Amino acid sequence: MGQSYLGFVTKQVNFRQGPGLDYSIIASLQPETQIFVISIDTENGFYNVIDIATDIEGYIHKSFVS
Repeated sequence: MGQSYLGFVTKQVNFRQGPGLDYSIIASLQPETQIFVISIDTENGFYNVIDIATDIEGYIHKSFVS
């Protein structure tokens, strides 16, 4: 497993149940939402993350994470 870190969402982004556009959307995260990136290793270009505010695990495309 790769390194984990705290990050934030750079633009409004769909928070998904899995690593791809074909997975259901859990929520829409707003810019500056704090997230915990579980691993810097991506799956289909998506990070597995936890939304710190709700403690829900999901996936966000790496281009929306800083």
